[in-house]
Amino acid sequence: VIVSVATEVDASCDRVWEVISDIESAPLVISSVVSVERLSDSDKKVFKEGTRWKEIRTYEGKHVTQIKTVTSIRKESGGYSVGINVGYPAEYKDYTNTSTLEIRPLDGQKGKSLLIGSFGIMPGDWKSRIVFCLLGRRIAKQGEVPFLAELNEIAVAATRKESHAE
Repeated sequence: VIVSVATEVDASCDRVWEVISDIESAPLVISSVVSVERLSDSDKKVFKEGTRWKEIRTYEGKHVTQIKTVTSIRKESGGYSVGINVGYPAEYKDYTNTSTLEIRPLDGQKGKSLLIGSFGIMPGDWKSRIVFCLLGRRIAKQGEVPFLAELNEIAVAATRKESHAE
């Protein structure tokens, strides 16, 4: 099951990319992120394929640990795309998800962009997979609202950066 959401941003693709690739600043940008610990690349400016970090988030009133790994980065047509694999601890049935964030210039609107996020979820154990086959779309839809809220928070941070750069 794949869920996609999008939001328009009053900032350039480069400015949105700066916000997304600055993983140490995620707790200041995304309200559900409590902390970030880089697990690879001691240089905090590095964001490349293979970059790994541990993120602690608040979800439904609980702290959830996620291990994130950048699986792909593309720069094309004035925009960017990044693929991220997200692993969860055993109490979440070893769920994994893959997320993609794309930043595209808005046609004919200089300095504006479109931020598109998509994610797919896959449970690790067979019992959860059966439940997911039956209820997967409904489960994934529950993630749509907070995911869009996260993209909107990224958009606000990028817009703020853009206005300070002018």
